[in-house]
Amino acid sequence: MIRRDEEGLMPTTIKKIALLLPTLVVVILATVVILSYRGYLGYKFFTVMTGSMAPAVALGSLIVVKPADSYSVNDILTFKSSETDTITHRLIAVIGTSWPPPFDHLYQLKGDANQTPDSSKITKSQIVGKVIFSFPLIGFLIIFTKTPIGFISLIVLPAVIISVSEIKKIREAL
Repeated sequence: MIRRDEEGLMPTTIKKIALLLPTLVVVILATVVILSYRGYLGYKFFTVMTGSMAPAVALGSLIVVKPADSYSVNDILTFKSSETDTITHRLIAVIGTSWPPPFDHLYQLKGDANQTPDSSKITKSQIVGKVIFSFPLIGFLIIFTKTPIGFISLIVLPAVIISVSEIKKIREAL
């Protein structure tokens, strides 16, 4: 015999599952975002910290970058300018080959808001990938969550509130 809740509308087991489903969805989405942010799914996420690509990519945007086999003029690329720094600019020209071997192509980039091209050309080995999507202003939220007060106010506090709410709902359902 199936136990039913007090209204007799929904079996108790289904009600428990319905209460846990939103939490499960949030956990799965968070896992996908974290894995993607770390680059495990082939995508990398970066926050745009300057206005050099405005208006195409605004200051504070969160960009999604994916490596490609080749890049074309007008692609917006993210590349490593040093071990720790990345820059996102538009590809304006592919120029010959570099020296010394392996004779990689040289790429000339330029920020849309900049008057002149970047002073240094880059090689394909420096390219992280092509920007495939941009979320305006979301990068500011990411930066805020990396501060102690931002982490507590945007991650920990809502997680505690949701957890307590879900626990109360489950207890009421029993």
